[in-house]
Amino acid sequence: MSEAIGVVEKVWQKNNFPYLLFFPLMMLSPLEKNLFAELHLISREFARAGTEGRALLISPDASLSVMLNEEDHIRISALEKGKELERAMRRAYKLEGSWREDIKFAHSPETGFVTASPSNSGTGLRLSFIAHLPALNLRKGRDFIEKQLLPNMEIRGLLGEGSTPLGFFFQISTRKTLGISELESLEEINSAMRILEEREMEERDSLFKGDAIIEKIEDAYAHLRSTTSLSTYSATQLLSLLRLASARGIIPISLEKIDALLFLIRPTTLQFLKGRKMKIEERDKERARLIRENLGS
Repeated sequence: MSEAIGVVEKVWQKNNFPYLLFFPLMMLSPLEKNLFAELHLISREFARAGTEGRALLISPDASLSVMLNEEDHIRISALEKGKELERAMRRAYKLEGSWREDIKFAHSPETGFVTASPSNSGTGLRLSFIAHLPALNLRKGRDFIEKQLLPNMEIRGLLGEGSTPLGFFFQISTRKTLGISELESLEEINSAMRILEEREMEERDSLFKGDAIIEKIEDAYAHLRSTTSLSTYSATQLLSLLRLASARGIIPISLEKIDALLFLIRPTTLQFLKGRKMKIEERDKERARLIRENLGS
């Protein structure tokens, strides 16, 4: 067990507040690690890495997690629904503050936190949000979002670094941690949210002036109601179109139901629901059955 894990475990045993569960990575099965990655509690790289010298801490409500010896020695992550980035920041800072006296974080008055990965030095803070951008993607494309709307932000797919956009979902993240304050990072990410929300609404208005998008939605709904096999990619793309229609109020299916389905159809989540490992073909059939049952008549 590495020195970093030993230091954190000692502090965790001394005063476990806020309450966290401690897991050496070797205790978790590949299925459990993949599920945590799908929940955005750990990175895909951490899930795939060797288990020796790595550990994970998670709050019971899955709103707070800590990866030990991922890219840096300690990486604290906080999740919040909606646009509550500041609340998520406060939760992460509360944990960092409770550990600060016992764990002497490397810090320089000139540059800020000294991290194992130079790209995280400075504040060490990265803020992200998930955005559903079907109209912008269909009408303008990813290049427009990246190069025109948010040239200073990191644009990734739903599962973060190295992933491609799936179902018109994008992960938008701050890029700079050096030479910028936490408040400036928060203002930057909030500005990105406002820009994307305004432009997406404008593009949706334009998109629904024609009949083509209605036909796409009708085809998607018909296919989801009738097919017996669906890949993760196809199901996510089709449900994403239904999510757009739901947001416009043109189908009687709630956003909450569609969002739940978008999570439940992920490969690892499906296998957890069934309580066993499944082959790809079996997952595709179970995914289609689950969607048909939940869409109803």
